[in-house]
Amino acid sequence: MAVARRARPLGAVSRGTADRLLTSLTAKPYGWTPTQVLVWSRAAFKCEYCHRNLLSSVMAYDSGELDHIDPRRSRQATWNLALCCRMCNRIKRHFVPQGMPDPRNDRIGAIRAFQPRIKEGWRKKHAILRAVRALIRGTSGAAA
Repeated sequence: MAVARRARPLGAVSRGTADRLLTSLTAKPYGWTPTQVLVWSRAAFKCEYCHRNLLSSVMAYDSGELDHIDPRRSRQATWNLALCCRMCNRIKRHFVPQGMPDPRNDRIGAIRAFQPRIKEGWRKKHAILRAVRALIRGTSGAAA
């Protein structure tokens, strides 16, 4: 039986650094809410479904979203919020896996319950992209 690991807040920074980050990110020009700072730092600034580093580029950063792990539950409780990239949020949508652990008691287990759907969604997206690229390559020289 796998043991759920707890996410280290702010990528294992000191409490003083965490406090400074909270103060800095909630101020202008950043304007994050305290909830955003908590969720992003708890996830070490990575999508909790596909583990994409959301600080790696402007596009990655801009794709960061707060997701309601269980859309049937509290929309305000931080135990029901996960950081995810836009693609994972679109793949997951309002789906709730059968037998998903209660996020109040096992947040990590609840997030992991979505892995098969997320992986299959990414696989399908990659297959479509390969087909589109092949179609474009096959027609680009014929139009001359």
